[in-house]
Amino acid sequence: MDAAACSVFRVAHIAITGEIALIFVRALTSWLPNLPMFFAIWLRRLTDGVLYPFQLVVPVLGGFDLTPIIAIVVLGYINRFIPVCPSA
Repeated sequence: MDAAACSVFRVAHIAITGEIALIFVRALTSWLPNLPMFFAIWLRRLTDGVLYPFQLVVPVLGGFDLTPIIAIVVLGYINRFIPVCPSA
């Protein structure tokens, strides 16, 4: 595999891992009532693009939004199939 492909795969892996972390932080901060508004807006802007398609399919059950959990599982599953280049 050439260096360009390895770089693309590495960036994709880092981006998906970062998105998983942001979704996790957003889910945790949803329980904090005194969170600064700018932080909540920033998290929503960074994660809504991934969570919105899941929110169209998965209903809110008993007042709980399960889409962050489902999105984390799906993104983690996708992340497993990104090729890992051998280190030089």
